Amino acid sequence: MAEYFYVLYTILYIILLVYGVFVYRQTRRLTSILIMLNAIGLLWENGVIASGRFIGEGSLLQVLNMGRYCLHYALVPPLAWAMLEQVRLAGHAWAGTKLVRGLTMAAVLGLMVFGFGASAPGLFPRLVPETLDGVLRYTAPNLASTPIAIFVMSVALAAGLVLWLKNKWPWLFLAALLAFAVKGGLSNFELLDLVAGNGAEVLFQVALLQTELFVTRKP
Repeated sequence: MAEYFYVLYTILYIILLVYGVFVYRQTRRLTSILIMLNAIGLLWENGVIASGRFIGEGSLLQVLNMGRYCLHYALVPPLAWAMLEQVRLAGHAWAGTKLVRGLTMAAVLGLMVFGFGASAPGLFPRLVPETLDGVLRYTAPNLASTPIAIFVMSVALAAGLVLWLKNKWPWLFLAALLAFAVKGGLSNFELLDLVAGNGAEVLFQVALLQTELFVTRKP
């Protein structure tokens, strides 16, 4: 049953990538590209998980699943920069100061280096097949994903709260809160965490794209 959700998520991310092109044509900003790159990473993740049972165990599926981890390390941290830019474009000058931008960039680069440095070396041989409700994927202890996710979602909650309180735009905060609550609340239920957590990420991606349009059209 669960594999059908991943097929659905894969289709939704394809649609979101097409929509992301529309958003970029409206904004012409690097932030829109960073958000689309994150969508590509999530498309890869859901596509690989959805196709696992058809590919079967072996080195091909193992390599594809290693790509899931590497794309996470490379594409998720820059979302913090994108959301900081959204706050700046919404009219909050402090988000554009050298100090705030410098600290954010240092954190983004630091998390990317940490992700690849802490987990990527030796990741491939540690990947082992796991099947949950018909979903076949390769997993490994992944210490780097947790601090990356916590940092990015913390930035999303903070940026979203500013946009809600100051600009009457609640959607980024609510989507981030939902994703954070689902991933944290279901962490002990692996299958529900996978299915519901990835569904919450779809809504978070939508909120990021809509926030791009909101800050672009803001007078």
